Amino acid sequence: MNAFKSVKNSRGIDIQQADPKNFKKTLTAAGEYTLAYLDSSQYTQAQITRILKDPKTGETCGIGIIDAAGTINDPASLFFQGSVDYLPKALIKQGITPARLKKTASYCNFETAPQEKPAKSAGKVDLILSGSSWKDVKSGKEYTFCFLYIEIDLIDEWKIKSGHAHLDEVKAAFLHHVEQFAEMLSGKIWMWMDLYGVILFPFDGTACKPILECIRLVLNRTIISAEQYHYTTTISYKLALHIGNTLYRSRGNTGTIVSDSVNFLFHLGHQFAKPGNFYLTDPVSHFIPKNIEDCFIPAGSFEDIDIMRMRLPKTGK
Repeated sequence: MNAFKSVKNSRGIDIQQADPKNFKKTLTAAGEYTLAYLDSSQYTQAQITRILKDPKTGETCGIGIIDAAGTINDPASLFFQGSVDYLPKALIKQGITPARLKKTASYCNFETAPQEKPAKSAGKVDLILSGSSWKDVKSGKEYTFCFLYIEIDLIDEWKIKSGHAHLDEVKAAFLHHVEQFAEMLSGKIWMWMDLYGVILFPFDGTACKPILECIRLVLNRTIISAEQYHYTTTISYKLALHIGNTLYRSRGNTGTIVSDSVNFLFHLGHQFAKPGNFYLTDPVSHFIPKNIEDCFIPAGSFEDIDIMRMRLPKTGK
């Protein structure tokens, strides 16, 4: 394209034109830290949206849009969908300069990208990594954590027929189970309110380890009920994982903490989550292992954050 003539003649920038039909294949072959531009005349709006929103496409590359015909009515919407640049009709006529592409690459942080595989982005969270353990976490400082909301589902039989002594026994068994679960993953029960609470896990930006173990909690409810609770009824609980920031203080000293992430998580657990289900927020969804991505489906949004839900195993009923 003539608009990129000055770029082709510059040093330090490798540029090539590819067949629009093979866009994904070309992008994969190009490797990490690639800046790619879609010619909007070659795609439908729906196709552009799918490409921009595909995490596999945009994880280590920046996608810009070329609008030589000036047919895109709302360019700002492209940025909301994940585009890193927009080249309008007037700019195409003037010609694209190397400085423009370098500025865009700098915006994508390509110029300072490390050679090793970078930590995955946690959605819109401004990361203040708490690390892979608690050794560097200091009270009174803000960090990014992985939060797990967990609540036992009290069945109507317990609510109506059981006395206080039996309910207290169920609550104690549930708390003991949660303590074991948290300890296994180097987590800490951070806030606890009798039937539900929040577990805090250190977060190093490379993985969200509780995802797999929460799946096991859902799939193994029958076995867990027999091993941990010894009741005739299968225990059920709702789970919600979120990645966010909060000031850290030890358990019992959290009463004055004001955190949007914590407030959101409790609202999600009380107002959105349904019994027996496991939910992931958008920041966590970036860390779903690729071989189990099909285990989760979109569940809508809550307080402007997209939510995924684990597919529940078939009961045969």
